[in-house]
Amino acid sequence: MMAASAGILQYSTHAGVENCERKVAMMTTDSKGKHDCDLLCPVRHLMRGVPPFVDPEDTLRVAAQAMAGQKTGAVIILGPDGPTSIVTERDIVRALADQADPDTVWAADVASSDLAAIDPDTTVAEAVELMAKRQIRHVPVKSNGEVTGIVAAEDILNLLGSAALRPQEA
Repeated sequence: MMAASAGILQYSTHAGVENCERKVAMMTTDSKGKHDCDLLCPVRHLMRGVPPFVDPEDTLRVAAQAMAGQKTGAVIILGPDGPTSIVTERDIVRALADQADPDTVWAADVASSDLAAIDPDTTVAEAVELMAKRQIRHVPVKSNGEVTGIVAAEDILNLLGSAALRPQEA
């Protein structure tokens, strides 16, 4: 059983999302259209598309431009064996605050080395738990070893915000 302090996100343990007792249904949109979602929904309904990829030797400027170009806060570093790490706007800001030259410092030099990833069937609640535990704001979604999307804290906050604005069900 999980509950928010305001009582907005109360739900019961369940065998499947379809049987979940919901106090609040949150609206989300994916490739199949709009539908109700809660913290027990799989992240596949919430995730953004595939994030941009950069090479380890790309500069911070290239990484930042890739983020800006796709309006996202993270890029995935792609090594010879696939995705290896992630660079976020937070990593770039810290590097710049430490006087890094965005045209000479490589993305790999500031990347988080331990890439946390989830699969599309991970629940939103499980993603939130991972993000809180690791103190991260972006989690790549991997399916069969390939990055198929990304979930950002912003996506979860938008989902929760949409629920807070909707009337509660009896």
